[in-house]
Amino acid sequence: MGEVVAEGVGDRAGVGEDGNRKGHENPFQIKLKNKKMVKINKEKCSGCGNCIEVCPFGVLEIKNGKAVVKHPEKCKKCGACMSACPNNAIKVNSN
Repeated sequence: MGEVVAEGVGDRAGVGEDGNRKGHENPFQIKLKNKKMVKINKEKCSGCGNCIEVCPFGVLEIKNGKAVVKHPEKCKKCGACMSACPNNAIKVNSN
């Protein structure tokens, strides 16, 4: 009997750097890109700036007297900003 060989199996042929088949985006990755990691409740935020002082990644800034997310791509979800907020105005998405 002849041997059957499947080309590309096990050698990642046709697979991109992101682990997906070339030309196909993973819908899970798209979902994560659109998901906010840090949410600030503007009604609760007093603009004290504690969150900005403790964030080691420079994610937040004060704008018009309230904390805002300036660089969401830098957020590592450490929770420092959330812990520093005296008004519980910040929630860090743990997913």
